[in-house]
Amino acid sequence: MRKLDKAVEQYRQGMATRSTKTSDRPEPGTEEAHPYQPKADCGACQGAGFVHPMVGQKVNYSRVNPCRAPGCLVDSTATYRSGGGYVQGPAVTRPDQIFGTFKQVAGTEGAFKHAKAFADDRTEGWFYLVIYGPPGNGKTHLCNAAKKHLIERGAHPQMITAADLLSQLKVAMNTKTMETVFEDFKSVCPL
Repeated sequence: MRKLDKAVEQYRQGMATRSTKTSDRPEPGTEEAHPYQPKADCGACQGAGFVHPMVGQKVNYSRVNPCRAPGCLVDSTATYRSGGGYVQGPAVTRPDQIFGTFKQVAGTEGAFKHAKAFADDRTEGWFYLVIYGPPGNGKTHLCNAAKKHLIERGAHPQMITAADLLSQLKVAMNTKTMETVFEDFKSVCPL
């Protein structure tokens, strides 16, 4: 539990001292610089802001999710980001991450073109958009932009990272709850 507390504190410190040069965020140190504070008296997370997810009837101690208790971390940021654990639901993680604000880096032209075409062409059915590459090339930005565009067009996309998918598959195979894990994916267009 101490490692989790330390990680949460480092996360909070990092959020409070983020640079505002690349966005129109308020200056660090102001009240608005980090509006995502968990409730100190939250019964679910005891003020940590994070909880361990349940898979079937078992607690998955290898993962942490933002607390979803009313008035706590995720509830206060529901319009800003999804707290859907390994599957991010309809809320968009960063509303400023759209195709128009994507800053292309060398080698991302193809990914941008395919993500834009994917978002323009898909509204229903079962289609995949897989984006991979080194850290910092805008994979998450493109996925969020495609997700937001699809939501605006009436689709219900789901976004999942490879690490989260593999983690959930491992837990599902161990607890024999494969159908529970894939229930969310049966009728949506995943990113």
